[in-house]
Amino acid sequence: RDNRLSEATERVPLAILTRGPNLLAGTDFETLAAQLVALEREAGVPLLLVGFDTLSRSMPGGDENNAQDMTKAVQAADYLRDQFGCATAFVHHTGKDPEKCARGHSALFAAADLVIRVMDGQATVEKTRDGVAGEAFPFVLEPVEVGVDADGDPVMTCLLNAGIGTTRDLLR
Repeated sequence: RDNRLSEATERVPLAILTRGPNLLAGTDFETLAAQLVALEREAGVPLLLVGFDTLSRSMPGGDENNAQDMTKAVQAADYLRDQFGCATAFVHHTGKDPEKCARGHSALFAAADLVIRVMDGQATVEKTRDGVAGEAFPFVLEPVEVGVDADGDPVMTCLLNAGIGTTRDLLR
């Protein structure tokens, strides 16, 4: 299919830490920074992005509605951005009404350079410092098998097919 990155000739290093730090605890954060230095050395390339999935899991015991806790999480992301010259991103959820802003204190939204809402097969730019807010990008997630596990069960992931409106369009 034409939607693949067939031009890519090099492997892109990706590391996933399954136990994230508590961004509100200095010792956890220092440990994360040390792990990132080691990963950068091992990969032999600079760190480009540190993502936290989800913000809530990255501040256990913290209160998303508390300005002090949310500001500490933002400061941790800012530290990583400055230390490694990389982008940082939080996966965060909307409140009960998805048409309103994200749940929790407004300090997160205020500090963000870019906010993208992903819902119903569309990514919409909610806020951007250097672009056009309101742009929408439809997509479909295409399940693909990438291998099998030790039990012979398929290991699956999804490929993002941009510009396709529905799964039906994908299958044409």
